Amino acid sequence: MSVDGLPAQLTYVTDGHVEELLAQDCYGWGHKSVEMLMEKIVNKKDPPSVKVIDPLTTVTKANVDEYAKNWDKWLGK
Repeated sequence: MSVDGLPAQLTYVTDGHVEELLAQDCYGWGHKSVEMLMEKIVNKKDPPSVKVIDPLTTVTKANVDEYAKNWDKWLGK
């Protein structure tokens, strides 16, 4: 089990070591965190709730190749 869909963990799925990963949106969370901080600093606006939960993406053999393409996009490849 992993809560990351990093390139290294994606190989666990493709190699058959695990059936699925629950991947957090690493790039999206970085962007969202900065966005919330800027709203707080610039506009004095609090996040919608004290606890912000983002859904996890299930990565399996059926979608691992498609999910891996996100890393090329996120890393500007």
